[in-house]
Amino acid sequence: MQKKSIFHYIKPSVPKYWLYAVAGLLWTFAGAMLFFKSETIWLCCIKYNNAVIILGEGVFTAFCINHFIFHKIVNKNLKRILKYQNKVCLFAFISWKSYFLILTMIFSGYLLKSSSFPKQYLFFLYICMGAVLIISSFRYYLFFINSLKK
Repeated sequence: MQKKSIFHYIKPSVPKYWLYAVAGLLWTFAGAMLFFKSETIWLCCIKYNNAVIILGEGVFTAFCINHFIFHKIVNKNLKRILKYQNKVCLFAFISWKSYFLILTMIFSGYLLKSSSFPKQYLFFLYICMGAVLIISSFRYYLFFINSLKK
């Protein structure tokens, strides 16, 4: 019999369908945070008419980015999760490489927010990325719901 390491006992193992829910919740949370941060930080700096136009453009662009880029990223994550056995580590909802990407995006957002970049462009970027993440998260929820039905 093989001896189990200490990490085996402290690893939070869950049925793999929970990975869909965790990924969806994380993407929704991050998207909502960006969406509402853009509103509270930069909306006051932009005229109402311009803000409505930028908001519309940001959401439209988000749908395009979701269709051409993030749809592939979500599919890649879903395929990876499907390959797992029934019980898997809770943190496996994204690949290890993606954790580094998330940290890079957080750091980039901090640098942009601290920069002298024009506020209406930051408003657009935050609205766009927030909407992309929220839109993309629904695919994870669909997989979660479908896996509960099985």
